Amino acid sequence: MTTFILTTLLLSCSDSHHNNVQQVNNANNQQAVYTDTVKNDSSYVFTGFYFLSDSGDRIKMRKDHSDEDYEISQKPFVSIKNILRATAQKNVFEGRDTYGMTIVLDNSGTKDLQQVTGNSEHPYIAVVIANRLLYVVENTSKIKTGIMQIILVDYTEKEVNDMMDAIHRKR
Repeated sequence: MTTFILTTLLLSCSDSHHNNVQQVNNANNQQAVYTDTVKNDSSYVFTGFYFLSDSGDRIKMRKDHSDEDYEISQKPFVSIKNILRATAQKNVFEGRDTYGMTIVLDNSGTKDLQQVTGNSEHPYIAVVIANRLLYVVENTSKIKTGIMQIILVDYTEKEVNDMMDAIHRKR
């Protein structure tokens, strides 16, 4: 059920969706649970789930395969260190190859995800994998498990393999 919710959540974000969301007020960001991770900077953003930010330390990123720019918090609320395992799947959709990625979080990551999803104080979540901003989605659904399916449309097998390699190397 949660996999379906996150998939629906991720698919609800289209390339033209919320162009004006580039800076979202997260004045209560300090109340969020953050995972202590290696320091991010604008040269490489580690795999994780981030809030959009318009104050304090933030990183400007361009959404992958798009011309949309967003500012995300410098620290993820669920990080690469919380990923127990990840697998990629190849599917055929309307005659073309598409990919999916299943991510399984540890107990701490699952708990952190549960605490912040569905919270209107943080209206958007950014999904970053291996320095690629894949999705910015509305944070309207409560996610209760740490198993997620991320749909990767318009990605090559090499790009997906590179992302999987970065996850396995904890980047």
